[in-house]
Amino acid sequence: MSSPGGAGWWEGPDGRWHVPAGGAPPGYGSQPGYGPPPRTSGLAIASLIFSLVWVAGVGSLLAVAFGIAAKVSIRRSGGTRRGSGLSTAGIVVGVVGLAGAALVAVVTVRVVHWVTTPKEESLGHTVRMGALATIDGVDRVKVISVTPGAAGLGTSAPPGDEFVSARLRLCVTPEFSAPGSRSGQGTATALPAPIAPISTTVLSVRHFFVYSTTGEAFGAQPAATGFPNLYDGVATTAGSCSEGSLTFSVPVDQTPASLRYDPTVVNHYEWRIPRR
Repeated sequence: MSSPGGAGWWEGPDGRWHVPAGGAPPGYGSQPGYGPPPRTSGLAIASLIFSLVWVAGVGSLLAVAFGIAAKVSIRRSGGTRRGSGLSTAGIVVGVVGLAGAALVAVVTVRVVHWVTTPKEESLGHTVRMGALATIDGVDRVKVISVTPGAAGLGTSAPPGDEFVSARLRLCVTPEFSAPGSRSGQGTATALPAPIAPISTTVLSVRHFFVYSTTGEAFGAQPAATGFPNLYDGVATTAGSCSEGSLTFSVPVDQTPASLRYDPTVVNHYEWRIPRR
């Protein structure tokens, strides 16, 4: 049977006539149309898989990197590789994942800053604890004054230290007047009968700290200056307010900078200590 297109055409095993490459019939060692089919790029597959495995943006970053590498590899393969659509999908999803990771990072930084940065208050201003009145039983806090270098009441500061005295007005939440209140450091403890009626609580506040300019924290000490001393406990009618003091022993080589109240791990209040 003669070729339908003249010289150069050749008949394949399937009985069909094929256009020759370069105008000449191919030899038996090269038959266009019968080579191996193009294979899907492994890089493209990896790009799509990593785009779905976010892992705080790490997977998204790998998805974009593998997707770009797959694009380059497919372009240079001369048709022996495919998967351009997979790599495109991996890149797009990866970019979205990276944007999400950036947003999560920004929100995390802001939350950490909010949690760790104390709210600065002014002396003489009453701070309402609201729903946070569960640690010391304190509903409202008013720091009246903070005096560095205060004189001791019947005692002296340890060698190399000086006293810092804070005068406070604290209001007790009514919930802490119930029988069976927890006892221990940092709680308002119900006095046992018949020493006092149930409506009376012992206000003992120990979540105040003095911070120096170098960031060192110093806790309150037993009665040393002022009276009554809130560290040892002050008998207070539940729901009412009482004034008292807290004393802090600070090394003389440290400059007291602020008084802080930390009722919870996520709420901090700060009052600047006046310079002498």
